[in-house]
Amino acid sequence: MGTLGAIVAEAERRVSVLEMRREELHHACAELPTGPSLESALRSANVALLAEVKRRSPSKGAIAAGLDAVEQSMAYKSGGAAALSILTE
Repeated sequence: MGTLGAIVAEAERRVSVLEMRREELHHACAELPTGPSLESALRSANVALLAEVKRRSPSKGAIAAGLDAVEQSMAYKSGGAAALSILTE
């Protein structure tokens, strides 16, 4: 199995686990506040920065394996990023 096949197999395994918690997760999401709009950030008349949090690349391997995604996201937000791309696979 290649890299992409391994990623797909692992994602399918996680989905099956999450499916068992569907109702619980829907309820938890309904309780969360709505986040800022990506569309609004990109359509702004001002120049906007889209920052990316990415620990690793399927083709290149580790980029920043120990990166704390939440901490990095908050740093980007504090630095003025209008939007974030957070890669999980």
